[in-house]
Formats: sequence, structure tokens, C-alpha cells
Amino acid sequence: MATIAGILNTALQQVKVSKRVTGLNQSNSKEASAFDEIYEDKRDELLELHKWNFATKRVQLARLSDAPVFGWLYQYQLPNDFIRIHRAFDNSDGRGNIDNELAIEEGVLKTDATSVYLRYVYRVTDPNLMTPTFRAAFAKLLASQVAVSLTNDAGLRTRLYDEYIQETLPTAKSVDSLQDAPEQIPESDWVTSRWGSDWDMDITPAEPT
Repeated sequence: MATIAGILNTALQQVKVSKRVTGLNQSNSKEASAFDEIYEDKRDELLELHKWNFATKRVQLARLSDAPVFGWLYQYQLPNDFIRIHRAFDNSDGRGNIDNELAIEEGVLKTDATSVYLRYVYRVTDPNLMTPTFRAAFAKLLASQVAVSLTNDAGLRTRLYDEYIQETLPTAKSVDSLQDAPEQIPESDWVTSRWGSDWDMDITPAEPT
């Protein structure tokens, strides 16, 4: 079973610290305190970097009663565990993609769509729900961040961060992307209402004269 302590101790191994921790809230532990200051921020930072399949949820957003001051017709409440958009639609069929017809401002989603069905990356807190390669990248990132405070070795910090950027993060992204299913992005409702459902979105434009 994957645990937070397991992620932290993997990071400690990489900075060559022999002590082990049992979690973040461990009193009288310099190592646990070092992780406690950065763990949640770095976890969310890593989640934000990619449209992780293992961290994806689907939800219909609730429309707020107050309309935006200008620019958009409606605004919607984002989930409390929201990290980033994966894909947004204006209907439950997943047919009307509106990724380019919205904005996230002031912690809400603003759009002209009368309904919003959202696939989004959420804040995964249970290590068991994280993939092994994600946990490896997370541990490497944490190790790079505590290397100086625990070992006073700036060179080690640089090496670990380079490994994170060049090796473990790309590996985690690549493995996660293998889970992607081929997905067509159909036209949104305003396109079909104007051009008809058989309009070809892939027509090559004519050469300019």
C-alpha cells in the first residue's frame, strides 16, 4: 500500500539521509518538518503540470446567480478540489467542446454556455490513487527541494531537480498518456446550429488569391 511516509522516505533516500519518517506531522523530526512546509504545494504543482488521467473527475458545474460584470454571460462554481481543466463541454453528451470559449477568473469559470460539463484534474491526496511513476516524480521533486536544508549540498539539489525535469517527470507523463483514448472533438452547439451537423470541420481552406 502506498503511503505519504513512503513517498517521503523515497525522497530521503535520494538525498542520502539515513533517517526515516512516519509522516508529515512527526514531532521532533527535522526531516518531517522540512517536508511539511512544501508537501502540499509541490503535490499540487505537479498535478497542475499535466492532464493526469488518474487524477481526472467529471462533473456538471452549478451556475451562480450573479452574472459576470462584462464579457461573459454566465459564471459557474468550480469544485473545491479543482486543479486545472482537462476538457469542458456544453452538454452531457460530450459533444459541444468549449475549451476555447471560457475563462477562469476569481476562482470561477466564466462562459456564454448555458450548461458546463467539466472533466478536470482534481487534488489527489491519497497516494494509493497516484500512479507509481507519478509518486516517483513527486519523490524526486521533494528530494530536490529539501536537499539543501537537510544536506547543505546545492549541487545535489541541482542534480536531483535536473533528473526530475529530464527523466522522472517525462516518464510519468508518458506512462499516463498511454491511458488516453483517441478522442474526437466534435463541434459545439453554435457550430451545428449554424452549419448543420454534417459540416466538415477539417475542410482545408482555399489558397488566398
